[in-house]
Amino acid sequence: KPGTELALTGPAGKVMLMPEEKPETPIIMLATGTGIAPYRGFLRRLFVENTEAAEKFKGLAWLFLGVANSDALLYDEDWK
Repeated sequence: KPGTELALTGPAGKVMLMPEEKPETPIIMLATGTGIAPYRGFLRRLFVENTEAAEKFKGLAWLFLGVANSDALLYDEDWK
């Protein structure tokens, strides 16, 4: 809803932070160009591999990707 305040947490270090207190909390990811690479691995661990994070997470994961041209899309086949 417009005007709603959000608490944002950015990636810091070598790990992606998970919503531990509320596993149904949505994860929103913003990437541009090569910034998609860490999210690609994160999403694989969350939805493809058998991990503790995958078992516990109950929310939605949103990925917003922006590139200048469609030929600049990295890992395009992974998202289809």
